[in-house]
Amino acid sequence: MTKKNILILSPDSPYNSMGGLGVHLLEILRRFDNQKYEVTVLAQCSPNCIINNCKVFGVSVYNFELGNGFRETLSETYINQSRFISVFNILLNNGSISKPDIIHCMDWSTGIAAFEITLQTGAKLVFAIHLSISNYLKNVSTTQVLQWEIAKKIEFKLCQQADAILQVSDNYSNLFPFFAFKNKTYIIPNGVDCKDYEKSEPFKHVGKNRYKIVYIGRFADMKNVDVLSGIDIPKNCDLIFIGGAQGGEQSLINRVVERSKVCKNIHYVGTMYGKEKINALCAADLIIMPSIHEPFGLVALEACAAAIGGKTVFASSFVGGMSEFLNSEAAINCGTTKESIEKSLFRFLKMSENEKKKMRSAAISIAKKYSWDNTTQNIQQVYDNLLNNN
Repeated sequence: MTKKNILILSPDSPYNSMGGLGVHLLEILRRFDNQKYEVTVLAQCSPNCIINNCKVFGVSVYNFELGNGFRETLSETYINQSRFISVFNILLNNGSISKPDIIHCMDWSTGIAAFEITLQTGAKLVFAIHLSISNYLKNVSTTQVLQWEIAKKIEFKLCQQADAILQVSDNYSNLFPFFAFKNKTYIIPNGVDCKDYEKSEPFKHVGKNRYKIVYIGRFADMKNVDVLSGIDIPKNCDLIFIGGAQGGEQSLINRVVERSKVCKNIHYVGTMYGKEKINALCAADLIIMPSIHEPFGLVALEACAAAIGGKTVFASSFVGGMSEFLNSEAAINCGTTKESIEKSLFRFLKMSENEKKKMRSAAISIAKKYSWDNTTQNIQQVYDNLLNNN
């Protein structure tokens, strides 16, 4: 059987990723059928490596530093598309990779490169939507109106030209403009490996208080970090922030750090990955995710799996894709406002151990419904459908 060639374009690295997209990439690479597919990845800021016989080539990028923790991410994104195209052509010409049958474009920000390589090769185009720029912008203010409008047009054009669209949640597929493309849309949720959480090891969080409340993820507006770090924290709780500036804003981290100097209950500890991250989640008394926008909410699924450790309870805003798998039996609804978050903390503190146990049990049941094996198999089925209809 002749292998089919898949080219994946990713704005995030499968190692030490900035968010759920990079985690998603790593997990599906680990599970691809490499007897059937020859998979090549061009990933921004990734080390060159091989994962399950899938070749990963890092694409170095320009950085536009504006000072005070801000970066000109849009200009950076547009200009760096030329790097993806250049790296592809070098690798194709020197025989390091083969002409692709399918281009799997992860996110609108690799769209320009995907268009160009599709024109060169005639490959089928799969557009995976992990964060819709058209819908995310409704929740944030920006002065870069023209550039964001161009970004939205790229996203729309990808939907038009794609042979298949991958969505992580039905919620997202029903938003504008995606509902117009339902005939070629496949809903493929993220997954979680529950076995990883069955093997968690002891972990000691910072702070001297009894209860450890953990936020983990990107420091971005959609994650509602500013509101969370400004709440009145109960005296017997430590609020711990885990994450870095990659994929977010250093300015938000700076504000959390400044608040930690005033409030001894707030702690910023930087990034955690792999086993350390899992241990930290399983050692938390409460994981909190007060996002104002979520396509799926991979951290929410990981928080449900963390309940396997027998300690963790989860509080979520239940927005976006999270509303499709969470319920009030499995998680506390913390909302998105300062008042609602504070109310959810007091509810948590009043819960009996039996109530927490029931909530953990419901959360574990949810986590076990989602697996990376299913995610990968469903993506491969989309590839097969396109290739068989060629």
